Amino acid sequence: MSPFAKHAHATHSKLCQFPLPHDYFRDLAPLRYRTPDFSRDLLTTTVAELRHRRGRSRLKVVDLACGYGVNSALLKHGVDFAGFARLYRRPAGPEGAVARDRAHFEARLIDPELTVVGVDTSTAATGYGLATGLLDAVVSTDLEHGEPTEADRAALADADLVLATGGVATLARVLALQTTPPVVLGWPLYGQSTEELVDCLTTHRLTVSSPDTTPRHQRHFANPHEREAYHYSLRRQRLQVAGSAAERSLCVTPLLALPHA
Repeated sequence: MSPFAKHAHATHSKLCQFPLPHDYFRDLAPLRYRTPDFSRDLLTTTVAELRHRRGRSRLKVVDLACGYGVNSALLKHGVDFAGFARLYRRPAGPEGAVARDRAHFEARLIDPELTVVGVDTSTAATGYGLATGLLDAVVSTDLEHGEPTEADRAALADADLVLATGGVATLARVLALQTTPPVVLGWPLYGQSTEELVDCLTTHRLTVSSPDTTPRHQRHFANPHEREAYHYSLRRQRLQVAGSAAERSLCVTPLLALPHA
């Protein structure tokens, strides 16, 4: 993981240290965080194709660096990032907020046949995901630096789809637990070297493609220092800055890995 990718991951971790997502959305909403929104079509298409490939509708999704469960809200409840952010403009105490949010998501359940296992070291964020029903199970072990427990292994086994936000070591440990290779879908930071990630995926019998190599807006820069550091990292790799989305924002590019035919 590049130094700048580590910075972005640390920012995510810092925002997920509270028992409710208020601060997460308060800080990200003004930056126009959009990864869940532009990934919606690719996610839903991938799930539909997986169901056809597997010949069954019930699927297990493992979401790495899941935070509060935004991807699950999108997939299982059709709630986009903006809808999530609007929910958290409403005042409520911790207990009232959790009960309110659980009812909010239950009323919008559109895909009950997806089981989502969240992987994140922030127990505050995953605790919220479990309490509101966004996450069906969680793994809080730091898989980037340690081995999964027996309970972790049971939760992570038999995954159909892995959402690969996070470190390569975590992904490698999850893939090593699978009997049948899952589909892996990720959004590496534009400018981050993907060589190690691709090596990991091919080692686990997956064929890698980039559905769209155009840099896509993830969020606006938090401050001028972050912008300058990101542009410096791109120029070192001789990647285009001027005239691209990366001139104004942190960007990602989707990466899809399918089991060998």
